[in-house]
Amino acid sequence: MAMKYSRLLVIGLDGMTFDLYKQYKARGIFKNITEMMNKGVYGNLKSVIPTDTVPAWACFYTGKNPGKIGVYGTSKKESFGARTVSSKDVKSRKIWNYLNENGYTTGLFAIPLTYPPEPVSGFMVSGMLTPDIKSNFTYPEELKEEILRISPSYRVSFEVKKSETIMDAINRSFEARVKVATYLLGKRKCDFVMVVFNETDWMEHFMWKYIDKNHPFFENNKKKEEEVIDFLRQVDKAIGDFKNLFSSDTNIIIMSDHGAGILHGHFNINDWLIQNGYLAMRKKQKGISKGLAKIGITREKLLAISLKLGLRELTKQLPFWIRRSIPEEKNVIEWDDALAFNYVDWEKTKAWALGNGIYINTKNPEEYIKIRNNILNDIKNLKPPVGNDLNITIYKKEDLFSGDYLDGAPDLIPLFGEYKFLLSTSIGNNDFFTFDKVKRSRNASHRLNGIFIAYGPDIKGGGKKLEGTSILDLAPTILHMYNVPVPEDMDGKVLKEIFKGNSEPRRREVKYQRAGKEGGERGKIKERIRKLKVGERI
Repeated sequence: MAMKYSRLLVIGLDGMTFDLYKQYKARGIFKNITEMMNKGVYGNLKSVIPTDTVPAWACFYTGKNPGKIGVYGTSKKESFGARTVSSKDVKSRKIWNYLNENGYTTGLFAIPLTYPPEPVSGFMVSGMLTPDIKSNFTYPEELKEEILRISPSYRVSFEVKKSETIMDAINRSFEARVKVATYLLGKRKCDFVMVVFNETDWMEHFMWKYIDKNHPFFENNKKKEEEVIDFLRQVDKAIGDFKNLFSSDTNIIIMSDHGAGILHGHFNINDWLIQNGYLAMRKKQKGISKGLAKIGITREKLLAISLKLGLRELTKQLPFWIRRSIPEEKNVIEWDDALAFNYVDWEKTKAWALGNGIYINTKNPEEYIKIRNNILNDIKNLKPPVGNDLNITIYKKEDLFSGDYLDGAPDLIPLFGEYKFLLSTSIGNNDFFTFDKVKRSRNASHRLNGIFIAYGPDIKGGGKKLEGTSILDLAPTILHMYNVPVPEDMDGKVLKEIFKGNSEPRRREVKYQRAGKEGGERGKIKERIRKLKVGERI
């Protein structure tokens, strides 16, 4: 259809926080971001809880809370185990579905939880949780060959070569993604375009202790801090380059799915559940697991091989019965991809933890309430590690979520000082609170507030700071910008206050449509058939 409204470019910077902007603005590295803030509107963007990359992006592009889409983390609970989620687990239609049905083309690059990619009017390159570079991660499929021809070093996940540092790997990945995104946005013109870069999140996770003097494990290493600053300068440059690819009548949104901050340590939740009699473990390996151990097949060896071959995500897609049978060769059992579930005595287990929360293992309603309340009270009374304030908040699932998929949510979601301590679900640690992983590896965690910047011909100028903006508000706002009716079951609201007083999106009334209703000509035909059926004319 002929474009009646300004195009929109959305740039997603995973985990980006205004704290970094404030810290390094004086260095002059955020020229493009500063210009857009001063000439547009900006403010914190409240994420969802769990404040995790995967559900946060899914909530963004559906406009719904996790209870309506069925995604609560990287892993999805099964009867007695878990598996890695995929785009098929998102039980909702997305922004691009509604735009396509109304005649708009969409260009979608590296948005998390879009694998396997779905057919769209335009193109889609799947993002985080794509298994590996050998998978069909594009629509149309032939686009993959085009991407690898343009950038042979392009990768779908974070990989660090033996010969490079963390920042070397991050810079290499960012450079490749910017190159591919620039090519696609220049060659394949679409009405709505969105690109996401996870490298900002990776940098924060691994480099925070070099840039924050308040970090308990702060290292005064100017070289590493300069590497962070140089990377952020490249991020800002890329934003300016993307802006210049589009005409001046294009609106631009810069956003992140969550923020970032200091990580102090981990709370080993499953160890705690075991110690307090909620989680029961078998003592011996059984059956096939024991046999695999005898011939030297262990989880550690499988992990090493999969990382070497770039097949880490693919191993998480193995059938549950295979994954649960692979034995461990060390005392600490990792829980991230369900390989540890073989050790659980499910008949004696009252509760277990996965990802961001705790699941109660009973179908008896009265017993469920009793167990959940007992765990809640026990965690609230935890004694904090020396020198730390836990500031514990524990949510029941109905406190946070609503919708048809509430049953799949964790029954309890504990937060320790807004993620200053993360839940670790591994088993066999020396203490309930541990700090070794922070010292040697990831030293930052997520925060609830991400960033939101809007700029363009329809956006208010003057650098107005917004308050109370939610990540759930962006999907309905984007649909309204294209005059597409907003589904009534979206949880967010249209941010009409970001638009100029004389702009089309500000003057126009917000249209709504019934939940699940299709738009465009197809939707009109279906609605006509529905009305005829109601009137008993067919």
